[in-house]
Amino acid sequence: MLLGAFVGLRLAEVAALRVSDIDFMRGVVSPTTQYPTRPLKSGTSPTPIPIPSNLALMLSVRFHDLRHYFASLLIAAGLDVKVVQARLRHASAMTTLNTYGHMWPDKDESSRAAVAVALAAREDNPRTKGVVD
Repeated sequence: MLLGAFVGLRLAEVAALRVSDIDFMRGVVSPTTQYPTRPLKSGTSPTPIPIPSNLALMLSVRFHDLRHYFASLLIAAGLDVKVVQARLRHASAMTTLNTYGHMWPDKDESSRAAVAVALAAREDNPRTKGVVD
């Protein structure tokens, strides 16, 4: 979207753009081909296009980072590891956990809450109220 809106590239040029076609340090986009692999539309199409440094910075984010964003979005929404594994199409849940395990919320509070519920139920039960095992 950024390449169309702020650089003026055609869709076929964006689809064929390679990282090597962007000079992030100088802030220049130089399309070399279009998709499917064929010559650019006109003789002036390969003309380098200057871009501001903040756009070059935005374009330097790898496409694969969007996959990580997707995974973090699913985890933040409370999906369990098996669902995230399925959506990311990982071969195993271990791959998902090794990559994204740090993103799941800390379970200490959940385990404390589970024990508190069990203790409250025990206190409400006349057979076990005040009984210490």
